[in-house]
Formats: sequence, structure tokens, C-alpha cells
Amino acid sequence: MTAVSTFNTFSRVIEEAYSNAGLVAEGQTPNSEKYARGLQKLNTLCMFLQTKGLKLFSLVDTPVPLVTGTFFYPLGPGATGISMVKPFRVINAYYLSTTGQKVPMTALSWQEWTILNQTSSSPGQPINYFVDKQPYVLNVSVWPTPSTESVAGAVHLVLQTELPQGSSLTDQTAFPEEWFPVLAWGLADELCTGQPQEIVTRCATKAKFYREELDNWDVEDAQTFFTPDSRSGYYASSFR
Repeated sequence: MTAVSTFNTFSRVIEEAYSNAGLVAEGQTPNSEKYARGLQKLNTLCMFLQTKGLKLFSLVDTPVPLVTGTFFYPLGPGATGISMVKPFRVINAYYLSTTGQKVPMTALSWQEWTILNQTSSSPGQPINYFVDKQPYVLNVSVWPTPSTESVAGAVHLVLQTELPQGSSLTDQTAFPEEWFPVLAWGLADELCTGQPQEIVTRCATKAKFYREELDNWDVEDAQTFFTPDSRSGYYASSFR
């Protein structure tokens, strides 16, 4: 069995960042105050990095059990739908029948949802979903409202989930090892305020370079393909 790597611990990232920023001498380690400040800033940086496009290692296929006549399913801490850490967003969704058949679902915009007739009636198998992003909860609504027959299946949401933050210096970051330079130089860029301009410029340049390289690398290997938009079945286009 392969041992779990200790490469990406919060302490190692913080130590490298302070060294990159010229705030500790070669061979020295930060004091307790610097470690605490670094951990706080590193958690903030990790949260920010998750907003910069997809992070494939944060995607989770999450089943949502359906309830007859209920179209509203909130996701978040203590939510009545699914109690969980609030996900960042819904990437895509599908309906899974009891026979194993997967039916892709189409996302609706605010405009499409607000003008949709009979959102709480017209029971059937859900084919569309709408996401209302609130500060502490992600409200997901499905349409048509699940019928008695359709609740035997489930709606599956592919969620971009929030990666866990660090509470201890010995914790592993939730980012894989190849993201170490991004974390170390990104944190150095946050810490180097007040340092000589040469160091500030170097930290900013390195942080930008590594983040762009990893953002471009962290994409799916499979080619993107397009499917017909099922929304064309219930409203007419304004183009002729």
C-alpha cells in the first residue's frame, strides 16, 4: 500500500512562502506568530483559488433523493435538502432512473426560471434545474416537479465542492502535490508587502506564472462535446 505523501502540509507551504518572500533567513523556520498568520492567509488563498475555474479534484457526483411534489432542494449547513458544506456551484446534472438510465438535465437561468409556468405543479420526471446561489446555501430547484413515479429515481448533481481548510500546521492541504508552487508563491505574494521591490515583483511574477500554468493543466482529458438544448421544447426563439 502506498503511503500518504507529507509533501503538501500547511507547515511546509508556509515555510517555503516565508523563504520566498525573504522574511526568514535560509535554514530558519517562522516563529509561532508567523505560522499563525501564514495559516490564516493560506486558507484564504485556497478559497480564492477554487474560484479560478474548475478544480477537477473538487468535483463530486452527489445524488439528491427526490420527494413527490417538491421541486426545491437546498444544499448547505443544516439544509432541509442535503446538509453539507455549501458547494461552490453545480457543474451539471442528470436524472438516474431505477433501471440505471441516465437522462441529462439542462440548467435554467434566472430569467427562464422566473417566466416558467407552473413550477410547483405539472408533476413528471425532472429535465431541468435552476440554481439560486445564496451566501450560505445553494438552492437547487428542479422542473417538472417530481411525480410519484419519478421519485423512485434520483437527481444527480455534479458539484464543485469546497475543499477543507487547515486547522493544524501538520494537516495536508486538499490540493495535490503539483499545486505546491502555486500555494507557496501565492502565499509569498500575500506576505511580501513592505519588502524590497525586487522581492515583491519576483513573488507576483512567480505566483502569476504557476497559477496560470496549473489552471491550464487542470482540465479534463476528454474532448468537450455538445448536446441539443432541451429548453427549445417549451419556448420559442426570438430569432427567425
